[in-house]
Amino acid sequence: MKRKCNCRLWQVISIIAIIIIAVCIGLIWIIRLNEKKHSLDETMQAWESGIRMDRIDTDTDYLEELESYSRGLKKEYMDYVEYQKEDSVLLPADQILSYRINYKSGNETIDGYVAAPKDYMVKSYPVLIFNRGGNRDYGELDPTTIEFFARYGFITMGTQYRGGGESSGEDEFGGADVMDVIKLIDYAKKLDCTNGKLYLFGWSRGAMETYIVLSCDKRIDAAVAGAGITDLKKYYVEMNQIGNTEMTGILRELVGNPKSDSEEYEKRSAIKWPDKIDTPLYIVQGMADERVAYHHSEDLYEAMDLLGKDVKLTLYPGMNHLDTPWTFLDDYFYWLKQY
Repeated sequence: MKRKCNCRLWQVISIIAIIIIAVCIGLIWIIRLNEKKHSLDETMQAWESGIRMDRIDTDTDYLEELESYSRGLKKEYMDYVEYQKEDSVLLPADQILSYRINYKSGNETIDGYVAAPKDYMVKSYPVLIFNRGGNRDYGELDPTTIEFFARYGFITMGTQYRGGGESSGEDEFGGADVMDVIKLIDYAKKLDCTNGKLYLFGWSRGAMETYIVLSCDKRIDAAVAGAGITDLKKYYVEMNQIGNTEMTGILRELVGNPKSDSEEYEKRSAIKWPDKIDTPLYIVQGMADERVAYHHSEDLYEAMDLLGKDVKLTLYPGMNHLDTPWTFLDDYFYWLKQY
């Protein structure tokens, strides 16, 4: 009889303990739901002193033109679409907020943009950092690019890099400018209005930047890198062989002499350190790319795949350097959101 009473007593105690635990979990969730979220500009202003974040008008007409342009390219190259045969449903162009930012990176003040859906404080969106191509003012980031990507359901950010746009300092083409991207990652990680996911998307020089960032910063959930240089010294030789003195001159000016500054070239060459990239990575490129030979993407993929990395490669026959990213945005953003 005594043994039966003890068993019943323990059953009652167990039930009470379960109820208490459930109530505590419920209270924690209620508290979290009622915690005040901070807006993009509130977080930016609280981040560091000397930072500016100014609202700018969203060019809705141009955003709709970009959508039409992207959809037209996708239709033309539908045979190469892997994931999203149906067009993604984009947020309306007039439902995007846009900001110009100036933030500190080392001793430099960096110019950039942030865009987000207007309901980002109600819904939790992932963050997408876009790394542009070009160098200095060539290929300068336009706010409409950031705004257009935000229509896919991202809080989107992008930097002009030092020496580009209204940024101070000198462009180092994958040198200290990498810190300009990492500072945006720092900012993104301080936001409490996101779903906690953080992605990178880089094209051309921006893909090279993406590889370098992934090698030293493990806070990224997944990345897409397109048409990027993966062996800078080999790229210099290739440009020299076709007589592209403009590009070899830029590399000598921004990076150094490929012989005497060989180490600087290796720092910017992911093929030299594929073991350092652990983030899920989708490498893409057109096979008719007139600016960067597609073997750069293929070589890095093979090196990472050999190491058992989470890496995917898609090469598009007949596609060039500039049209490719706008053609397959649906695929790229679908893939990112799986992580």
